Amino acid sequence: GGGREVTFRLPLQGGEAARRWQSVGHERPWHQLTGGQLVEVGFRLEPPSLAAEYRGTVELRAARLWRGANGLTAPTIEDVRLLPTAPRVGEMVELRMSVEAVYGNPFDREEIAVDAEFVRPDGEREQVAGFYYEGFLAEPVRPRERLIPHGAPEFRVRYRPRVAGEHRIEVAVATAAGTARVPAFEFEVLPAADDFSGFVRVDPEHPLHLSYDSGEVFEGIGLNIRTPDDQRYLRMKPASDWRDEGLGIYRRMFPRLAAAGVNVVEVWMSSWWLALEWINDAPGYHGVGHFNPYRAWKLDELFELAESHGIHLILVLNNHGKFSSWVDREWERNPYNVANGGFLDSPDDYFSDPRARESFKRTVDYIVARWGHSPNLLAWKLFSEIDLTGTSRRTYQMPPMREWHREMSEYVKSADPYRHIVTTHWSSNYTRINEPVARLPEIDILGTDAYHQETAQVLQYFAGTAAFGEQIGKPTVITEFGGPPQGDAIGVLRKQLRLGLWQGYFLNAAIVPMLWWFGFVDEHDMYGDFAALAAFRDGEDRRGMRRDSLIFPNERLEIMTLSGTRRVLAWGFDREYYLSRHENQVPRRIEDFSFVLADLPAGVYRLEFWNCGQEQPVGERGLTVAEGDGEVVIEVPAFERDFALKVVPEESQ
Repeated sequence: GGGREVTFRLPLQGGEAARRWQSVGHERPWHQLTGGQLVEVGFRLEPPSLAAEYRGTVELRAARLWRGANGLTAPTIEDVRLLPTAPRVGEMVELRMSVEAVYGNPFDREEIAVDAEFVRPDGEREQVAGFYYEGFLAEPVRPRERLIPHGAPEFRVRYRPRVAGEHRIEVAVATAAGTARVPAFEFEVLPAADDFSGFVRVDPEHPLHLSYDSGEVFEGIGLNIRTPDDQRYLRMKPASDWRDEGLGIYRRMFPRLAAAGVNVVEVWMSSWWLALEWINDAPGYHGVGHFNPYRAWKLDELFELAESHGIHLILVLNNHGKFSSWVDREWERNPYNVANGGFLDSPDDYFSDPRARESFKRTVDYIVARWGHSPNLLAWKLFSEIDLTGTSRRTYQMPPMREWHREMSEYVKSADPYRHIVTTHWSSNYTRINEPVARLPEIDILGTDAYHQETAQVLQYFAGTAAFGEQIGKPTVITEFGGPPQGDAIGVLRKQLRLGLWQGYFLNAAIVPMLWWFGFVDEHDMYGDFAALAAFRDGEDRRGMRRDSLIFPNERLEIMTLSGTRRVLAWGFDREYYLSRHENQVPRRIEDFSFVLADLPAGVYRLEFWNCGQEQPVGERGLTVAEGDGEVVIEVPAFERDFALKVVPEESQ
């Protein structure tokens, strides 16, 4: 009353703001970034009681955002926790801490950098970067979960010890105002559990294969589950009941895949699934340089699922559509686009603009800090289908593409203390691979597709990919196949899945071809096909084995063999049945078939016969090879579609 002017202020920073603000619809308390993420401010006037009722005019004189002259203060570190306190070799150690500091972007190491140094028992020092973390609760809402922000943000450091004994850790938090340190402390690392073999590498003696740090061979059987959403599958099979379940698809499929022997899954950091940067069209996205905490939390969950089920992830950092204006184009919505507040005029510029390169390196820093510790990270894939990026088919053949891959693969390796495999990927088939990129020493594995409407051509792509890898001297992995890109009849996909698994294995592929249509595998319960190959593969080591192929035109059969010292693996299939496009073709029964094995040393062997759809031998018999026997005739029991066999020394039980 009486024309009195009332002034009030709402704090957006510091302890007073933390006390005054209340969260609505979530459980995230006020934190350092809250003020910077405001998009609207409103005022509401309420009389305190009826007795103080006021009748008349209320005039809003002014409202302003006031940036006080707050001086920079050095950061402080509180509530430091190490989990677990006594880890085993190979078990993740996580250091959690609350940091009070002035910063606008916790993902920019120029503003705030958390770094730890681990001193191992052997005296070796390992530098590990920390990262900004926000937690969530997952509310089970069908068909996908809903994430609810939960708990105060904090900084974390993740580390994977590889030797037992006493470790010392030193941690520093640096901002423009100064540096804070956690007093050095020690923790004990216990010996590894029996099942820890280390990280997967390109085998140093057999570079077409992969092996663990322990020297044990890594035999990859995989499936492409890049995102839980597959609109192409639903277009191919519109009557399907299969639907996008978010993380639920991985929670449901990973146990079944693991039981079937699948140990590799590809996952994409795509704009609609796990990308850290994108335009502000979903919670947590705020453009270039701000990393989405919702998506990061989901990727945490995926890695935990992968580790608990023994599955290794190929993590694709960029799908082609993000930086393409002509195929699956997402450039119109990309935050790097000047039209969306970015700084690039064209997707081509992403591979040459220095600002874009530095931005990618900052993203790599965060990704490596948060997930690089995991031995279940099989490989960093820089791009999927680089030949579909840019503004035309020529973009990937231009010099900037090679230089981008050289610089970025070098940077990933320098930022990653665990030195994971680095790869990239081309579309369609191996003939799209451009050698200037493929031959870069920093690219460890070559990835491609094998799409075609004719199964015979798909088989040629399988073989051609293997031959190309042998020529370059690098492992290859086909991470997409299954008919043409738009899909095929279910009966054809059934045949191609079996062919991809078994021919890939007998082509000595480090990872057998990975079917694109994971919804088909799940909906039609095709897990048994993976399990059959996994059972056949169990205990085998293809390193150093020679591969051959025999075609019997009259029988319309093809036999592929892998031969080692006193050991032979073989697989044969009915080309007439598998190459036919008749979806409901009845396979013929093949009897009285035999073939010749040459150069088998003298000795006593056990001959095992396998049905390629079952998980154990269907028969076995003895085989004696005398001195001077140049050739051995193998008589195959009657079969349909395909068969496999092993010739192993009798003492090998």
